[in-house]
Amino acid sequence: MLSPPHQVSKFDSLDEHIKRAKKEAPEAQSGEKSKLKTFFEFCKTYDLPLGQNSIFTQDMEVQFTMVERFLFFLQREKQFQSNFDSARAYLKTALMHFDIDTNPLDVMGRNRFRNLKLAFNKNANPGSRKKIAFNHSLAVALINDWCGSTSCDNYLEATSMKGLLGTAVLTYLTTALRAGNILRGTSDNKDELAIHIGDIIPFENGKIFLLNNRTKTTKGPLLTHVPAQFSSKKAEYFCAATRLVALAKWRVDKEGASQDDFLFINPKSKKPLSTGVANNHLKAFIKSVCSSQEINEDLEKFFSLISLRKTVSTEMKAKKCAPELIASKLKHTSLKSQMSYICQHRTASKPFIKKIYEIIAPGS
Repeated sequence: MLSPPHQVSKFDSLDEHIKRAKKEAPEAQSGEKSKLKTFFEFCKTYDLPLGQNSIFTQDMEVQFTMVERFLFFLQREKQFQSNFDSARAYLKTALMHFDIDTNPLDVMGRNRFRNLKLAFNKNANPGSRKKIAFNHSLAVALINDWCGSTSCDNYLEATSMKGLLGTAVLTYLTTALRAGNILRGTSDNKDELAIHIGDIIPFENGKIFLLNNRTKTTKGPLLTHVPAQFSSKKAEYFCAATRLVALAKWRVDKEGASQDDFLFINPKSKKPLSTGVANNHLKAFIKSVCSSQEINEDLEKFFSLISLRKTVSTEMKAKKCAPELIASKLKHTSLKSQMSYICQHRTASKPFIKKIYEIIAPGS
């Protein structure tokens, strides 16, 4: 939980306040800090006070108006493209920072709340926010870039940021697990969901199983098969099972880690590697590809770790796998859940996406 800020009577410097918030809450996740920074930017835009005179200490009608204005600030100024429920997380983080127990949305009149939610969701653009799958060519380019130069036999390379991300990407593409079931995500039970060293269970012929305590749709232990996929020594660098075992061995032998420790550790912060950091590197990779092809569009916003999960389901669909098999692979509780996962770039609303996608990775 974020700590309350110093009691300042008036907003003075955005940078100072953000620096102060980070100092007071070093344990806060990067996602929380980003949400808090967005709220501070909103206050600066509208010249709103913080501290003892923050908007959450004003009359309830003023609070209602400011909350409405903040939510639409997310859409119009920050190009927030998710739905109303996702936007509420930004407000929740701000309330935590100011140590406020009462959420204005919880005491807002029913009709006003309903109209606000309807208006917000109507302005959202679900088509443009859909994450699209990597096609085969782009997936191969990503794997070669992150894994081709990193040997799982070399400690320094295996635990470098590129080496770690390469191992994570191969694991995503092999297992189709959700982002937070491999790296540390943002959910309330993120520590329970991410991979720990003791979750790797070796099996015969180089195969392993990952023990997930739970997933988004299942409770209780769940074993996920990670097959061994190599035909030569060099190909082992591109095998998720081999790299996971090698990384676990190095973590235990060289860093003194225990079975209860996280497998993926950020080499800079020495904290669990987060999905947010991985997404930033993923988007940077897409941006570099666009730059090399002299494409000036912001294609990277259509990709995240979800894209890797969609890559698996899209490939399974292309191979005419039964819908039940795809649902089982993705741990979906219903066939309806998989509909947004068996799509390609054609789901994106902007017409230029298909053309750009084919230029970047032809042959899809």
